[in-house]
Amino acid sequence: MRAEAVYTLVPLWERASESIPALWHLADGDADLQVRISALMGLEEMSGREQPDSAHLTTLLRAAHPAAVRVAAALVLVRVMGVDAPQDAIHLLWNALSDDELSMVGDSLRGVTPGRALHDLGTALNRFELPTTPEEIEWFLSDPSY
Repeated sequence: MRAEAVYTLVPLWERASESIPALWHLADGDADLQVRISALMGLEEMSGREQPDSAHLTTLLRAAHPAAVRVAAALVLVRVMGVDAPQDAIHLLWNALSDDELSMVGDSLRGVTPGRALHDLGTALNRFELPTTPEEIEWFLSDPSY
């Protein structure tokens, strides 16, 4: 319930100076993992108006945070920065694809998932040193399920 309530902050463009810090506060350390993920997805959704702080997001990629939070932060970085996202973010998303739970982190209703974010990068994925072959990347990009 609390995780869904986070989304009430997102449409408040005219109060972004209040809602964005509130989303960051939740993303940084709420006790409920789903609330943290929802807050990060809210920041991603608001990126059309105000870009999330990429340096702040990058700190959430560290191992000190739960895996799902790290994947959610990586997801936001890749969605906002595209091919300019940090290599660590791309690797986190790529590795999340092989984990049933982590591959679903994000907002599947809006199509914001690790697989979709990577798929949207297209052939630029070949620029990153992923633990795979170019043929596997080509197969991944040809898969319409993302």
